[in-house]
Amino acid sequence: MLFIETALESASDGIADEAYFLNMAAIKRAATLVGVPVHRALYSVTAAVAVENDGAAIIDAPHAFSPSLVNWRDSPLGVAIADTKRPCIIIAGFWLEEAVTFSVLSALGEGLDTYAMFDVIRTLDAPTTSLAQQRLILAGAVPTASGQVIREWAAHISEPAERHAILDTIITT
Repeated sequence: MLFIETALESASDGIADEAYFLNMAAIKRAATLVGVPVHRALYSVTAAVAVENDGAAIIDAPHAFSPSLVNWRDSPLGVAIADTKRPCIIIAGFWLEEAVTFSVLSALGEGLDTYAMFDVIRTLDAPTTSLAQQRLILAGAVPTASGQVIREWAAHISEPAERHAILDTIITT
């Protein structure tokens, strides 16, 4: 399984932002604990600009990708994903209407089992959120949430202390 964060400038709407960032931090911590590769995909932004603007070094090796659906396989991001030799990908992050949608469609086009972690996906146009989510589901993406993913990862851990450490990353509201 692979987790990608698509990054773009954040829009602010208070409580929703707080929940988004808390859930994003939780899934990143859990991924680290279970050894899931994490890649940061920078949509229409170069890696150098991202490091300059927001300290993108929080996740190693951010990859820039363009709005094109055509270059996924040959892009540094596509190559990094292929190198993991994992059949699943979890996509979360900024910008449902474009960056996330293009990432999901590209991953599905490559034959990957693709999960859209909707509690960790932000939108720029709230009234169209439901339509965009439905479009991804109809295209073949599996809808999920960060707590569900973390619980599934924990279920595969036999050591009780490790399992509890993973479950402790879940944000409860």
